[in-house]
Amino acid sequence: MISERQKEAWNAATGMLARREHSRQELIRKLTSRHYEVALIDDVLDQLVKSGYQSDERFTGHYIRFRSGKGYGPSRIRMELVEKGVDETIIQQGLDHADIDWLELAESVRGKKFKGQVADTWEERGRQKKFLDYRGFTREQIQHCINGDEFD
Repeated sequence: MISERQKEAWNAATGMLARREHSRQELIRKLTSRHYEVALIDDVLDQLVKSGYQSDERFTGHYIRFRSGKGYGPSRIRMELVEKGVDETIIQQGLDHADIDWLELAESVRGKKFKGQVADTWEERGRQKKFLDYRGFTREQIQHCINGDEFD
């Protein structure tokens, strides 16, 4: 028999998932802040997973597409997903299966920010590298954008 409190937690969680995908850890945090018991939350989330309403794999795929579309690189996206409680294995699989050319994205982001400005001084190269690093691109991707294929 399902308790009234369980129905409330189910409705709260499905309402959140109706608006956007959430990781399991995000749902735990949000339901805990609404004063649901941990055991109840676990039961409800297990049922959501079993029913196909919640999936960390699906959340990860959506999140990678969304954040890369905003111009963020794989390192930053990985860090954000870890903060959202997604398992490292799921993150790696999501990044591996994402159909994203990270070099092309890094070059596009750099082009938008610096409007084709050539990094011909150490100061300008440092500024552009710092920006791409902040955006979460790898050292190799940054070097490729700034120097072509030569590494320093």
